[in-house]
Amino acid sequence: MDLSRYAALFVTESREQLGLCGQALLEWERRPAATEPVVTLFRAMHTFKGMAAAMGYANLTELAHRTETVLDLLRSDPSSGREAADLFFRIVDALEQGAGAAVDGGDPKLDFSPLLSELDEASVATAPTGSWAIPVPDALPPLVAPRVAVSRLIQVVVAPSATMRGARAVLALRKVEALGAVSAVRPPLAALEQEGFDGRFSFQLAGDASADDVLAAVRSAGDIGDVTIDAAEAERGTEAAAGRGRQIRIDLRRLDALMSHVGELVVARARLMELAETSAEPELKAVASRIARVTADLHGEVVQARMTPVWQVFDRFPRVVRDLARQMGKRVRFEVDGEETQLDRAILDDIGEPLIHLLRNAVDHGIELPAERTRQGKPEEGQV
Repeated sequence: MDLSRYAALFVTESREQLGLCGQALLEWERRPAATEPVVTLFRAMHTFKGMAAAMGYANLTELAHRTETVLDLLRSDPSSGREAADLFFRIVDALEQGAGAAVDGGDPKLDFSPLLSELDEASVATAPTGSWAIPVPDALPPLVAPRVAVSRLIQVVVAPSATMRGARAVLALRKVEALGAVSAVRPPLAALEQEGFDGRFSFQLAGDASADDVLAAVRSAGDIGDVTIDAAEAERGTEAAAGRGRQIRIDLRRLDALMSHVGELVVARARLMELAETSAEPELKAVASRIARVTADLHGEVVQARMTPVWQVFDRFPRVVRDLARQMGKRVRFEVDGEETQLDRAILDDIGEPLIHLLRNAVDHGIELPAERTRQGKPEEGQV
């Protein structure tokens, strides 16, 4: 299966997950002992790792996995990792740059060895005493009966919330191939590449793997909802019970084209209404009135589809302010109100860079150094 068709989606989704990582890191800096930011950071890094693995980006996956491992240690004692905050910021930056390089075929050339070495040091520094000890079981495991080679029909549903469902499905198939011969894939692999793929697929697996092994292999692909084996051995994932709201990503150019067509339709509607007003035919008036209502509804839906919450662009601002403040030796607290305000996506994209320029000026010229603020009777920390 050619995964290149998912490259643009991977870049978009990875940017969202790494954006969540940045937000969590900023919150962690403000509240070093809080558990929630570390948990959020861990989950976002785990999701990014899964997406990179689904795309076959080994180097991105390795860095994300090693970072996830250190974060897992820190979840029980967040304050022990406050010295590693800068390292995590640099890792997020490296992953963001690496994601862009990977979709252009550059993953094999990515060299994260310096960051991996720092992660190794951080894992030793932050690991609780005894956390690296090998667990010893209290008793020997029970004897298991020899496995018998069988052929199973296995049905899988990718979680509704998953991104790149086709890539997830293919990754799951690759995982189970290590357990036996895979056949009778339905729908065919080619169909998994289609945008309309709903995440449901089935296949037959021949071999002596246990049901638990099969479940573990399928679920290791990440974002798997239901797994049913032979229709009798089943595990129901909690994600599949989530809301059935469906979402898809649409290229903004298609929305632009749709808006253009709707604009022409609005003009035609106005002309039709004029003709209907001068006509004595009641049926024509009724049809014209109905078309007018449908056109208005369609126009409203297209406009709403282009609207985007400002936080999707403003989310990068806290990191910008944080880095600027550190470079200048200033203490700055950045707050945003009205993050759910919606604007047309094109307008939102256009105002992003000018707003960053304003923020730079605010930090550079509007907030004094801590010593100067103290001398003037102000708090050491300024606010933007």
